[in-house]
Amino acid sequence: MLPNLAQTRHGLPDHIAIHRLDARTTNTDWWTATCSRHGGAPIDVCDRRADEWEVAELARTHNSQFHRDPAPDQLTDAEISRAQALSLSKAQEQILSWIEEGKVTEYADGFSAFDISPDRADVSRKITRDKITRLWAARWIDATTDTGTSRDLQLTSKGRDLYRLWRRALRQEEVQPASRDQRFGLRPADLAAYPLLSEQRWFDGEPRMVAVTCACGAGTRAPVNEPPPPCTHHGTHVGTGLVINGSLIQPDQYGRCSGCGFDYTALFNAPGPAGAAAMCATCTTTRTKPAPRPAHSRAPADQATAPTPGAAGPHRATQHHPTSTPIKESTMRSEPVFDGEHIDDIDQDPMTLDFIDSDTLLGHIKAAVTKQAGQTDDTPGGDDQEDGAASGNEPSTPSAGTHEDQDTEAEAQAEAVPQPWVFIVPCSASKQPTPDGQPIAARDLYTGSYHRAAMRAVEAVTATGDTVLVCSAKHGLVTTDTPLLDYDVKAGDPGTITRATMAEQAQQLIPAGAQVVVLGGKAFVQLVRLVAPGALAVTAGTTGIGDQLARYADIVESGDIEQYLTGQDADGIHATPAAA
Repeated sequence: MLPNLAQTRHGLPDHIAIHRLDARTTNTDWWTATCSRHGGAPIDVCDRRADEWEVAELARTHNSQFHRDPAPDQLTDAEISRAQALSLSKAQEQILSWIEEGKVTEYADGFSAFDISPDRADVSRKITRDKITRLWAARWIDATTDTGTSRDLQLTSKGRDLYRLWRRALRQEEVQPASRDQRFGLRPADLAAYPLLSEQRWFDGEPRMVAVTCACGAGTRAPVNEPPPPCTHHGTHVGTGLVINGSLIQPDQYGRCSGCGFDYTALFNAPGPAGAAAMCATCTTTRTKPAPRPAHSRAPADQATAPTPGAAGPHRATQHHPTSTPIKESTMRSEPVFDGEHIDDIDQDPMTLDFIDSDTLLGHIKAAVTKQAGQTDDTPGGDDQEDGAASGNEPSTPSAGTHEDQDTEAEAQAEAVPQPWVFIVPCSASKQPTPDGQPIAARDLYTGSYHRAAMRAVEAVTATGDTVLVCSAKHGLVTTDTPLLDYDVKAGDPGTITRATMAEQAQQLIPAGAQVVVLGGKAFVQLVRLVAPGALAVTAGTTGIGDQLARYADIVESGDIEQYLTGQDADGIHATPAAA
């Protein structure tokens, strides 16, 4: 290229250069422009053009789009001196880049960076412990944990400022990576102060948990140096088997379930009455379900006290319905429950009740008052007696046996439990490797930053009795305790889970009457609604992944997920209501 004075002639900044190429014809000169503000060699701003002024206009547009205000980025002499004193190595710079993107996690087997290749999926790399502990001792990075079995690494405010200063200095070619790691003047004892999970050491106040395998084969967590907790995986799938009362049983055959009639499904012959027919996983789980306790708290698992009857938990002010205004849930068996056609004193799910007009509602209330007074609509003088009670006359004494079907107070409290919730989160392309062939729990397998952010939001609002499911491209719907091996299957690849299989899993894993809540983007929400119509979306109204991650962070901080629940997709499309 033959440079000329075109750059000055068009008033372009120093990092934008206009060049005249060798003449390609006898009558035409060819022009192009380059920019040197992108690191490394200058890049072409446009392809070759015959018009110098057109090239200058394209260069001006490029500068306005990518370098609108270059002055603040220009380093001062003090900043240059500070950046040169950092003297980071190429390896340290790369590790800091991965940590800034949330890709580095510590497990019991060491530190790993996940999904680090820009053009290949599931590329991971182990990181030497000294490189991490040195940055931690220099207060460039910190570690956070939710489970006690793994830690996510992130930049501290000091590390973020210094790393960005280093990147600016590199871009302006004021510094070059050092050949050896920056040691920050630290001693070996400073590095040893980091409590490594591989040595079963923890920070003060950190949950001291380790990943273990339950007696039934499902993955779980337990305090260090203690045996696995009692099995709580009744109805959980482990491989092809099913956990029933602490024991793993395998399917006896495939065919039609004798309980629900569902065909082409795995049938299990669980311990029970002699001659009991084999049933599907859902029916087997229900038939062998342990007896419930008298009371079932809706408070989060970390709260010991049960909520006041009629009061919602801290993260659920009301029950939601995708297409109508919620009804306050009845908490006493003596309160009438309306279904639009008749009234009874049994507990029903208020989310399945239809809405009725005010005149019909008043008629049902009148019938309820009459019934609770021990009378029926066809009792002679029923209306007159009601009017008499209003004028001060004593109502008649209810006849014996009117409330023979009433349960005890303890049974009423047990039946007044709000409907369970099922949270469904997406899997991630990045996973913890399992080279030894030993499966690990799904909660520990997926390491993607989006998946972990969604899981943190779910864990902040999950209450006792709720279910958390991960939707995997290969395995479909699985519980977080399900042991899985590392795999490389993306949606649409051979081996992807089929819709029919996912529908069967949804029938087995989602309890009847449960409210399904989906955390994910528009396409993921629509996928889940193919097998769980009426599922509520947390991300409706968001404009991208960044907005969704901010919403998850707000849920973690506030403990309130209901403010975001809606029956719409991220673009405002309504979900299909579930059939009653």
